[in-house]
Amino acid sequence: MNPRRVDLAVDITYGLLIFLAIILLLRVGTQTGVAFGVGVLLSYLVHVVWKMSRFDPDWMTSEVADVVEKSVEETVDGTGGRRQRRTERR
Repeated sequence: MNPRRVDLAVDITYGLLIFLAIILLLRVGTQTGVAFGVGVLLSYLVHVVWKMSRFDPDWMTSEVADVVEKSVEETVDGTGGRRQRRTERR
């Protein structure tokens, strides 16, 4: 089977399950609908993470590296600017 078709089928299934959660929420009761909906959304989150890691195995590593790099740059720029001003005052 074509992996893209499988992914499409899985995404459509998750959409139908979310729709079913809404119907359960309206027909059966709030507690049942919310519990089912939260379960579907959490399993969809796991599916998305799995899909992202399958298509681009380095996506999490690159995202974390980018965030750390930006954070370090901001910290260094902020600290360097303060030290530079202190040195200029003396």
